[in-house]
Amino acid sequence: MKRESVICILAFLCGVIAVNFLGTVTWINNSALNRYSLASLSFEEIKYEEYFLQILFLRFRTVGSIWIVSRLIPKNIVAIGASVIICIVLGGVAAMSILANGIWGLLFYLCAIMPHILCYGSAWSFWCKEKKEHFISGKRIEQYLFTVLILVLVGIGCVLEAYVSPILVKSVIKY
Repeated sequence: MKRESVICILAFLCGVIAVNFLGTVTWINNSALNRYSLASLSFEEIKYEEYFLQILFLRFRTVGSIWIVSRLIPKNIVAIGASVIICIVLGGVAAMSILANGIWGLLFYLCAIMPHILCYGSAWSFWCKEKKEHFISGKRIEQYLFTVLILVLVGIGCVLEAYVSPILVKSVIKY
């Protein structure tokens, strides 16, 4: 296993452990992730176009921020640091969802993040594997195509997050 993968797995586990140690039963059961709070949600009231635009703005703001930071700090440090933060948060949310709802919480968690996380994860993986030496050699068109590929993956992830995830979550919440 690569060193970065081990770091991400350990970060995910740290998020799970942190929620288990720091979260109280009352805090977890009264969170927005318990089944009763989730059942009260109604996705019919969502204006999907507005929701999509909000998600698109947030995700491309994040992409821009990461791009700017990677120009100021070495890219490998940015990639590992952001990966660790993302994995800790994902682990914490998974643990909260499972602690509040049992095994049903795992199904909810997967439906809530799986469709778009595949696109965001692919874009992140491509960006992390990008070699600067390859682009310095003068192949500008490859750099532009690579950037467009990453932006398209993020855009597809935004569509999935805005339109597919709410439908999946709604269908899981019914049961």
